[in-house]
Amino acid sequence: MIRLIYISLQAKPLSRDQFDSLCLAASEFNGKAGISGLLLSNGKEFMQCLEGPAKSVKALYQHILQDSRHTDIRLLFSSPVSNRIFEGWSMQGAHASPLQGNADTDSVYQLLDHRLQKPWRSMGEGAVELIDQYARVKQSMEAGGPLASPTL
Repeated sequence: MIRLIYISLQAKPLSRDQFDSLCLAASEFNGKAGISGLLLSNGKEFMQCLEGPAKSVKALYQHILQDSRHTDIRLLFSSPVSNRIFEGWSMQGAHASPLQGNADTDSVYQLLDHRLQKPWRSMGEGAVELIDQYARVKQSMEAGGPLASPTL
């Protein structure tokens, strides 16, 4: 099993409905392929974490490289892993618009959403850390305990 994280520029901004449709289609495809993950959007960029069987994740990433919805795709992390951080999420999406200056009010990740406002390219390895923080919040929510405090 591998985990792969990339960032990219959106070719054109997606509306919330378009983003939700993208996540739904990805969820259906990924569920069949045994892939889990998270897709983040800040209105200008995507950041995505994919995890699952190496062959499936690599094939999906090759497809993503050809997708016209984004450009300047940069691989941040790709490594074998022994467990999933997004177990049960065939594709979860989180979207915030930097033009509004604040996160969607229905986001369960309000503790981290302010980081969606920053250009991810400027975050360097901090972008990978952001994925990890979302995973910790997810795990805390599923355990029914208090939300894990992100390192801000």
